Amino acid sequence: MHLTFALYNCATTYAPRRQLYISQNHILHLTMPSWIWTAFEKTNEARNVKCLDCDQALKRKDTSTKTMWSHLRSKHPDLFMKLKKSQEESPFRKSPVRSLHSPLKKVKLEDVNASFNSGSSKSISKIKELSASINPAFVPLTMQPQITTINQAPSNFEALQQALFKAIDLQHQAFIDSMESRIVDLLVRNNLPLSFVEDPDFEFMVSTICPGYQPKSSPTLAIKLQAHVMNFEDTKDE
Repeated sequence: MHLTFALYNCATTYAPRRQLYISQNHILHLTMPSWIWTAFEKTNEARNVKCLDCDQALKRKDTSTKTMWSHLRSKHPDLFMKLKKSQEESPFRKSPVRSLHSPLKKVKLEDVNASFNSGSSKSISKIKELSASINPAFVPLTMQPQITTINQAPSNFEALQQALFKAIDLQHQAFIDSMESRIVDLLVRNNLPLSFVEDPDFEFMVSTICPGYQPKSSPTLAIKLQAHVMNFEDTKDE
């Protein structure tokens, strides 16, 4: 099973998503574009490109970017040095690209761990983004303590995956329980029948406010309501 993250480049507003796959052998497979695509764009002719700086069209024999780098080296040396430096600075090569045509790259997990260790708060932020993407209606305010194990050694990465999914499941279940309790309170306080939750207008309202929540049927909520009443009676007796 693969764990997929959507990586974003915070330095630019037009950077596309990059997909990162963490396989069981702890090798990260990144679909990464080259920085060269910040200086070129594709034309209507197959494999041909145009320099955005001088508008010169280049013909390529294949999908390699060698011809494009050679053009920058000879015609735009300053830009060539800048892009080369930017591409070599990070193992992730976070480039503000305009194209996603690139070969599959492999990045060692040690490099990813080093990146995470350099900014744990950013790592936690990425995990929050991931949990929110799984359930759009739920944005966790806090994460479980075990999520901080993101700084552990590569050998423990599978344990990190399990901790991540467990934390997301717990937070999601807490969200569902809270929604059901509020609906039961609504029924009790307004003396509404259980069939109210199956009304199309009610279902539409709930799905609009909380897209990630599916309203329970009246028999299911009846069990919740019974527990609610029993809890009320116990509190009353005290």
